[in-house]
Amino acid sequence: MEYRIGFKGKYYKLFEYKTENREDYGRTYKYEYYKFVKVISMSKEKTIEKYPDVPFDEFCNDRKYSTFYKRTLVIKDDKFHCGKYAGKNFEMCEDYDYMMWFYNTCANETQKPIIESILLNNNYVIIDNIMVSQAKIDLENDKENRKNKTLEKLEKGLPFIVIFNGNIHTDGTYFNKQLQVTLSFEKYRTSYWDDIFYGMPIDSNGNAKRIKGKQIMITKYNVNNDIVSIKEWRFA
Repeated sequence: MEYRIGFKGKYYKLFEYKTENREDYGRTYKYEYYKFVKVISMSKEKTIEKYPDVPFDEFCNDRKYSTFYKRTLVIKDDKFHCGKYAGKNFEMCEDYDYMMWFYNTCANETQKPIIESILLNNNYVIIDNIMVSQAKIDLENDKENRKNKTLEKLEKGLPFIVIFNGNIHTDGTYFNKQLQVTLSFEKYRTSYWDDIFYGMPIDSNGNAKRIKGKQIMITKYNVNNDIVSIKEWRFA
């Protein structure tokens, strides 16, 4: 049997002490149990003389009840200790984006090398001590390249056709994901349906048209950075 010494009021007291590890929703916790045995002495020196090998434990100090415990999360080197995969081995997890988040936010210094080995072999890279997805980097680079190519073509001022998958906003703008540019109509008016407000561009005849789901040709426009200001357009 193990023991611990605590102090309450004027007296040093002896407590039985035992531990066990228990699983709770995938997490491992260390439980430390304490049980009051007896009063030892008012003197710390006499207490040490009687129990030289028993450690002092501040957790025992000023406890209201004679039995109590504390619970501590056990962090294992090879397992998630929090989140939806708590208790699962890193090697058994194929949700690499979640593992990347865990690496960047929760992992300790002994867990990180294990996670690094897994992620670096699955198209992830470390940039400025942050784990990132190479696929997402490639996607962003692809978007940037498409935007640059689009702007190069638009700077020539040639008409182009675009499909609007949604209405324009109430400020006359619409971000086109395919072109990676913002299309901004110089002439438009706002409308609403079922308490939803949206914009409608005005054509060369002065009529406001709803263009959601339509294909239009943009004939006259100006380009400023990645914003295309539309002067004239028509249905294609």
